[in-house]
Amino acid sequence: MDHDDVVDRLLAVIGEPDEAPPPVAVAELEDIFGTPLPADFLELVRRVPDGTYRGCLQVLRPQLGLAVLLRLVFEGRRETVPDDLVPWAHIGDDYIVCWVADGPPGAWRTGVFDRHGGAVLHPFDGGCAEFLLAFLAGTTGLSVLDFVEETSRGRLFDHEPPVPPPARVDPAGWNATAGEPRPERSALDEQEAAAAAAAFLAEEYRQWLRPGEPMPVRTQPERAFRDGRRYVVPYNSIDLLDHGDLDAELGGNAPILVDLDTGECRHIDLNETFAYRDRGHEL
Repeated sequence: MDHDDVVDRLLAVIGEPDEAPPPVAVAELEDIFGTPLPADFLELVRRVPDGTYRGCLQVLRPQLGLAVLLRLVFEGRRETVPDDLVPWAHIGDDYIVCWVADGPPGAWRTGVFDRHGGAVLHPFDGGCAEFLLAFLAGTTGLSVLDFVEETSRGRLFDHEPPVPPPARVDPAGWNATAGEPRPERSALDEQEAAAAAAAFLAEEYRQWLRPGEPMPVRTQPERAFRDGRRYVVPYNSIDLLDHGDLDAELGGNAPILVDLDTGECRHIDLNETFAYRDRGHEL
């Protein structure tokens, strides 16, 4: 399949950008990835803007600083990662989309590597642009990605990466709203931080719920932990936590980090996720 045609079809689905992506030198890009790259990926980076596919997939780009990170993660875990995998995107923090580098770059096929579910590679018969088209249409044929249909809620592409703004919450009646200065108050204790995380999660999910629809997730204060002046609170689906439905387990649900001094909440990023897992925390 002609890579220009595939990228044309991809842009027809997600929309042409208002501005062209910033130019990237091929030599620089291949140096970051540590290998020559398939032509469809180079065309993708040249023409398709940075953004998020179906709310959870991001293509690795130099400015994200993730290509080097994931390559180093792979190199450091070669006992469980096949030598011929080259990462080019990530889905949350649980799944890494890779090329199977067998033969010249133009012949590389794509697979989804499950970092935590037994270090399994789920193969897809196509290159990166073909995978993105199938991912948007829900036709990859990979059951491991079934959760995307439920969590994307109809969104195909956001032209900006998902960067949750810091949210000020009011678990103890401070009467402060997002963006307003906090009244003078002593630092949060762990119980207040857990309440702040729960309020942040509820507010985040409420925008996707229909009127009267019950909240599908909750925090897990019993698994929260302190990291200096920060409190990290995992969360998952209520069906899993309260009803034992293993099929309802979320994927890519980054825990909530609460600043104990300011009360601000955000999701931990990919770097923090790797760091906490390397320190033995189960997120």
